Amino acid sequence: ELGPTFVKVGQNLGNRPDLVREDYMEELTKLQDRVPPFPDAIARAMIEEQIGGPIADTFSEFDEVAVAAASLGQVYKARLRSNGAEVAIKCQRPGVKPQVMQDLYLLRWVAERSLNEYARSNLGCEATLLVDEFAEKLLEELDYVQEARNLREFYANFRSDVRVRIPYVYSDLSGPKVLVMEWIDGVRCTDASAFESDAAKQRFISIGVESGLAQLLEAGLFHGDPHPGNVLALRNGNIGYVDFGNVLALR
Repeated sequence: ELGPTFVKVGQNLGNRPDLVREDYMEELTKLQDRVPPFPDAIARAMIEEQIGGPIADTFSEFDEVAVAAASLGQVYKARLRSNGAEVAIKCQRPGVKPQVMQDLYLLRWVAERSLNEYARSNLGCEATLLVDEFAEKLLEELDYVQEARNLREFYANFRSDVRVRIPYVYSDLSGPKVLVMEWIDGVRCTDASAFESDAAKQRFISIGVESGLAQLLEAGLFHGDPHPGNVLALRNGNIGYVDFGNVLALR
């Protein structure tokens, strides 16, 4: 009910066992892909505006209900009419940027007036600095044009590694508020039934470590938000990454 910015704060805290106790973390992780969706009719209108015509002209199949909803957008599954490929369509929440800007202003106001001294004593930096960094990355996640560029670069970096799945982005169908990309047929890596065997689970862990190091040490470009909703497990232990709005570069 507080809106996308505070959902994002909850998502981040859900990845911080050093700050949040376990039972709270378990609840906060639900915010990673189980946020109440906005109306599907609005999403359909956004998609049709982006592709320039009826959904049926471009997609032979289209799930009418979102398969996942998060703080800033939601995802639909479809099939391209042109080549039969399954795709994920990511739609940005309507009116999200003005609301985020307002929330960030309020967060910084609170940090400056009430939290700076606590943060300096306990975290070694001012709370306003933390809010500013959070704001920078959050606003980047609203830029779907940049996310499409990130997808293309990650796809190129891992194109030769069959163990790591990065969605191919269909740039001709994508725009500032809609992204159309390859569907990765995986599940949350924390799902109890994610793997076909214990060996597959061990393979996933190894690939995760190796692909993380490759991002950091070889490509100089790495996923900035690898929570379980964005790191998918494939049955055989291969790994898939999704959601490239938050990307960090070492140049």
